[in-house]
Amino acid sequence: MNRGDYLPITILIILLGFLFGEVLLSNQIFAQRDVAVFVFPLKHFVVEQLNAGRIPLWNPYTGCGVPFQAEIQSHMFYPISLIFYLFPLRFAFNLFIIIHFFLAGLFMYAMMREFRYNREPALFSALTFMLSGYLTSLVDLLNNLASLTWMPLVFFFSKKFVTDEKARSKNALRLSASMGIQFLGGEPLYVLMTLIPSLIWILYETVFKSLGLKRTQSFLFSGQILSRLKALPLSTSSRQALNLLRGWKHLKPVLILGSGFLGLIAFQLLPFIEYAPYSTRAHGFSYQVATQWSLPPWQLLQFILPRFFEFYYGHFWGYIQTWVPDIYLGVVPVFLICCGLRPSLRRKGVVTFFATSLTIFVLLSLGKYLPIYPFLYQHLGFKVIRYPVRFLAPAVFFYPFLPERGFEISSPGIPAGQASRGSLRLYPGVFS
Repeated sequence: MNRGDYLPITILIILLGFLFGEVLLSNQIFAQRDVAVFVFPLKHFVVEQLNAGRIPLWNPYTGCGVPFQAEIQSHMFYPISLIFYLFPLRFAFNLFIIIHFFLAGLFMYAMMREFRYNREPALFSALTFMLSGYLTSLVDLLNNLASLTWMPLVFFFSKKFVTDEKARSKNALRLSASMGIQFLGGEPLYVLMTLIPSLIWILYETVFKSLGLKRTQSFLFSGQILSRLKALPLSTSSRQALNLLRGWKHLKPVLILGSGFLGLIAFQLLPFIEYAPYSTRAHGFSYQVATQWSLPPWQLLQFILPRFFEFYYGHFWGYIQTWVPDIYLGVVPVFLICCGLRPSLRRKGVVTFFATSLTIFVLLSLGKYLPIYPFLYQHLGFKVIRYPVRFLAPAVFFYPFLPERGFEISSPGIPAGQASRGSLRLYPGVFS
């Protein structure tokens, strides 16, 4: 990013100030659902213990006592939790939430710029993600909010890892750091839903794209990557040595990525793993519990009609899930997707990948309404996952990629792929 990106970032800050300014300056906090009975007491306990000079390894207030360091949702080692030790608790609690909305927008904007989107489509995508109904529904589920916030940054460094071969080891370290912070955010499922698509995309860009779909030889030791080496008049032993060196060049960043990620989270991961067998998830949930809060197919209408199933605040009809009470994505983004169904050639692969990923995660969010979900429950470990609607989170992240071409061609007088300031004419419709 450069100086020209300061204005879009400033717009993000101004919008958040407008939306959350009153909350930040008041003595009140968000107190719906888990906040009052679980999240805020956790924060209070951590701050109380650290102010007394004690590292809270044990929580005596839950039942007969439970291991506290193993409680990943405590955010005790999460970097942004530093604000709880610098400011009064209530102010820090609200600031913690607002910072994550800002980071969600900032990371999304940075990622879109890294994927070579112009500033206006990048800002549009950042606003779509930052102000989506799904994200704003997580103000009382801070572990979900914290982990989802870092998803764009993981893909930002995944892109750098793929494209910048000279700094691949450095970007592997940065990628592992962003993944580690996402884990410390407190929701392992979101880490998994970020890790799998990002690794698939990295493999596609670095392996299959270079070898071709019809050539599936080893990435490290054979295939087109070593074709030039094979043409050299070398002895068999010399060629094998060069193959190993060539393989190490590609293997080194992978080792840095894996060891960096595990090394960063080990102090939280090891107690978490040790405590996991005593969790209610250890042997899995019943199918009825595991599929609670599945997303009914008819509720997809809320993507463009936010209050369609609501009589008045907190009272719903239509047998819908309310774990995420608002899944609104916006009318304007849907309109722009329809305007540009065919992505520009320079981004066809990227858009196709994200559109496919979005479709898969939307289908998984249907839970019990998806015919193959019983198979996933029995054979692929879905029995330890509650609330299938949470699979919608990556879809909300992938969604802002799709309106890009429609954004550009819907701006009068602007050729597709060449967005300009005229594109900003669309912004008033976003908030209508």
